[in-house]
Amino acid sequence: MSESILLIGHPSYLKHLSKSLIFFGSSFEYLVEERYKLIFIKEYGPNFDNVLFIDSFSNPLVTEFFKKKVYSYIFVYIFSLKVPEDLYRRVKKGAYNIHPSYLPAFSGPDPWFWAIRKQVEYGGVSLHILTDDYDAGDIIAQVKIPFHPLETAGTYKSKCHASLTKLMHLAYDNLHNNVTPVVQNDRLYFKKASANDCIINWNYNARDIHALVRACNPDKSCITRLNNRLCEILEISITKKKSSIPGHVFVANNRVLVACNDYYVSINLLFVNPDGFFSGSTFINHTNLG
Repeated sequence: MSESILLIGHPSYLKHLSKSLIFFGSSFEYLVEERYKLIFIKEYGPNFDNVLFIDSFSNPLVTEFFKKKVYSYIFVYIFSLKVPEDLYRRVKKGAYNIHPSYLPAFSGPDPWFWAIRKQVEYGGVSLHILTDDYDAGDIIAQVKIPFHPLETAGTYKSKCHASLTKLMHLAYDNLHNNVTPVVQNDRLYFKKASANDCIINWNYNARDIHALVRACNPDKSCITRLNNRLCEILEISITKKKSSIPGHVFVANNRVLVACNDYYVSINLLFVNPDGFFSGSTFINHTNLG
């Protein structure tokens, strides 16, 4: 008989997770925030009877619904609401959260951004016991994900999804072999990145700004002004040309170069609202920057 499993989280992420749970079972019910209902329908189709959409756990109908349920496992993967203790304490075998970082580093709601922004050598994906505090439970299993020098938040996210099967296999083995969970010490919590966190400060060095642009790609807007136009920077490369005045802009060999506090960077790809997407060279012609 297949174990009864409740999956809680964002529909797109749960689709990746459900494919990795062959070791635990295949009888799933879903708990999804109401605001993601259309995404769930897109991912799973219009005909479903195994999902509950909620906007709060304080709704009496939600409480009554779960009183009738008994699950073997609960797995949470990217969910903004805090799961109440009276729900996850009633599972028969365990309730766990999947967090896309190599805990205890980068706990919090924006690990993809901060891991790239802080220029660490690796990230990861971790499965830990679900507790009342976000991303704080004892760790059951982890998979380390080395970073490429050009890693973006988007490529890191894809690697996390691709690592789920390995993570869940390891977690299954550790649980069934009674491996002692790892207590999280020195947990590093990072808040959700704000719009201000994504504004380019040309007084920073080129590596810092390169990391910021990659951390914002593809979900956030990395903002600066060029030729008095508000621009979203999508891709840059670091040149070997040393700079002296941060923020200085000039054109050389049909490239837009901007000075950081150590080197110039080349603007390779940017977006200007409402005009559209431009390469650096096209932007030169569009704005008469040259």
